[in-house]
Amino acid sequence: MSLTSLNAGHQTSSVRTLKVLVAVLVASNLLTGVLSVYVLRKIDERYSHLIAQSAPVLNDLQTLTATGTWAMRRTDPAFFGPEPGRIATAAKAAQGAIDEDKNLRSALIKKEWIPSTELKRDQVNSAGQEFTALAGKVVSLFASRQMSEAVRVRESELRPAFERYQAVTTQVADVLLDETTRLSEGFSSETRFSSRLMLSIASWPVLLGAALLLATLVFVVSLLILFRVRESAD
Repeated sequence: MSLTSLNAGHQTSSVRTLKVLVAVLVASNLLTGVLSVYVLRKIDERYSHLIAQSAPVLNDLQTLTATGTWAMRRTDPAFFGPEPGRIATAAKAAQGAIDEDKNLRSALIKKEWIPSTELKRDQVNSAGQEFTALAGKVVSLFASRQMSEAVRVRESELRPAFERYQAVTTQVADVLLDETTRLSEGFSSETRFSSRLMLSIASWPVLLGAALLLATLVFVVSLLILFRVRESAD
């Protein structure tokens, strides 16, 4: 076989090998891109779902604190003057504030909560129902002009119930915020890990090139050492 034929065969083999390497590189980059998009989209969906669960509930809990406080203030004896018309107006306004707080709480309880905080929903509902019942009782006593009894129930029963209601609402909001932060940090950690993994997968051509370069260097050095040994032997 002539030298020309050997060179031609070697070139053909080299071109074929180069084509295979290019095809593998393109396929690897495509796979890495598709996998990156899939992973990032999944993380984004989880982030969006977390925000959709936590943000409305946190907002309503803060609003619930304000509506509960306003309902409590509307039961203040100062609003219920001696005139019959004033008492009726104050009772209507107080009952309206109580109903507003109740309706907001009912809507909040029906919303989707973060699974790990769903048990807290019952605590808010229980404390709220107690407050609503006692506040309605106080308003009814004022409306029937049982002023002394209304004041007594307000201070001895309604106020402790209101304080429990506020404490539970605030505590649940804090727990929900902490859980949201914990889950968010977990998603961030997953994002960093996925990014490093994608970078590692995408950098395999560089690693392969470095390995080939190292192998070539070792081969050349070995040949040089072999030549010198033979020269010394001669």
